[in-house]
Amino acid sequence: MLLLRTEEVRFNCFQYTWNTDAFTIGAAAACTDYYDFKGYCNGPTSAAGENDISAGGCGPCAEGAANCEECKDENNACNARKCISYDGAGDYNADTTVNCNVMDSKCMRPSYGKGLTKVGSVNHGCGACENPENCHDCDGNSCNAQPAPGADFECKQYQWDADNSAFTLETDSVTCSGYYDFENNCNGPIEGSGQNDLSNAGCGPCTADNGKRLHRG
Repeated sequence: MLLLRTEEVRFNCFQYTWNTDAFTIGAAAACTDYYDFKGYCNGPTSAAGENDISAGGCGPCAEGAANCEECKDENNACNARKCISYDGAGDYNADTTVNCNVMDSKCMRPSYGKGLTKVGSVNHGCGACENPENCHDCDGNSCNAQPAPGADFECKQYQWDADNSAFTLETDSVTCSGYYDFENNCNGPIEGSGQNDLSNAGCGPCTADNGKRLHRG
């Protein structure tokens, strides 16, 4: 005798909407009547077109769908790449995340210098770095956390000789600490350097490119 399943199966998935040439992710909504596919959600990859996902995000991907990714979680909507979101205002919180518009999105973050000083204009969020300078991207949910401080390192030490208007190299090195993405980076003067052209006594990278500093990584 054939037994029919009559219980209602409900779970949540994030909903995707096609807007002209790309998907936009919305809030999670209830999905019903999936029975053997309870907890399955799907979402677009970065190459997806308008018809590449199923039911706006509910249920599994259609068989053979190349630009669709699926996941399963009966308790929470799972079909979103989550990246840490932080623009430098207020306190940093790794639990503050944003849902990206495609499931294979990278997450990005800025470089951090001494004392967790932000370097460059990139914020924490979704997407790949357009320029790798002072930007880091990664794959995986919330992978774009602030970095841990690097180990102490040493750099050559320079002193300004006011009588000769030039730097002199000291015998002893200086210990540098608290450098995050710039561990083991040192800087020093070159010909024509002025008294204020050395950055942080030689520790870390140059703070500006004025043509009179030497960045030695």
